Amino acid sequence: MTKIQEEIDRLQGSCDNLDIEDWSQEQLEELDSQIALCDCCGWWVESTELDDEGICEDCVE
Repeated sequence: MTKIQEEIDRLQGSCDNLDIEDWSQEQLEELDSQIALCDCCGWWVESTELDDEGICEDCVE
């Protein structure tokens, strides 16, 4: 399992912090394409679950 996938698995469905200290720009972009932090509730969700304003499907409803 890659570092990116391990971090996605750790963050998904949580409100944990992402420690980006030793991450490359390429790794961060890959992570961002798959998972993102909801601007409303602060939980990590799949990137596809966010609307254009960074709000997850659960918060929109």
